[in-house]
Amino acid sequence: MPWGPFVIEWVHILLGIFWFGRALYANLILAPAMMQLGPSVRRELFTAMAGRAPVIMVWAGYLTVTAGFVRGTVFGRIQSVDVLFGTRYGVVWLAAFGVGVFLALWSHLVLRPAALKMIAMPAPGAMPPGAMPARPDPIPRIVEMVGFFVLFTFMIVLKFS
Repeated sequence: MPWGPFVIEWVHILLGIFWFGRALYANLILAPAMMQLGPSVRRELFTAMAGRAPVIMVWAGYLTVTAGFVRGTVFGRIQSVDVLFGTRYGVVWLAAFGVGVFLALWSHLVLRPAALKMIAMPAPGAMPPGAMPARPDPIPRIVEMVGFFVLFTFMIVLKFS
């Protein structure tokens, strides 16, 4: 068994699970729960998590994409531009790579600033009577989840191509 492809595949899959799992947990459990807390508790919780978590999450994304690139080019079928643009596998791989790069940048440049804004929003019960409660914009999180499901689908298509 060649160790290079094995290690790269292992790293790619492990980091991909970690990265996608973080997105599922953050979007479906953590963010809705945090919005039920008051701003001071939310800020305290976010501050406690903000030390290492953002750095780890950003690097999980970038390293997943890098491992996928190495897996597809150095140890995979993408050995020429003809394969990249002239085969179904190459086109799907390129699309998957593009979505992966987009998601890594999206997490870093869009979702992190959105999370920082969420800290200062008032809790639902803390609003004055008649005031509209502030809610985080759901679009960035929806874009992330759709992107991950598209990427996951591309990974399955590649595995069976």
